Amino acid sequence: MILLRIKFKRNKNYNANKVRLPFEFRKKYPEIEWKKIAGLRDVLIHEYSDVDLDLLWEIVTLKLSPLKHEIMKIRNGVQKA
Repeated sequence: MILLRIKFKRNKNYNANKVRLPFEFRKKYPEIEWKKIAGLRDVLIHEYSDVDLDLLWEIVTLKLSPLKHEIMKIRNGVQKA
């Protein structure tokens, strides 16, 4: 769990510079829980010391792979257009 803390602390500035997706884009893909993703990012960055590492581990191990699959489908569709 300490490694998770180090990883997120080190990437704090990188994540802050990410481009925000336009609302219209997010609206096209309601199956993605955009608000929850943004909320998790905010907690990881701004409430770093209060992160529930067990919950974070659950998200990383159970939910990240299906989310990546959905994002890749979106990405492939956007690249074809």
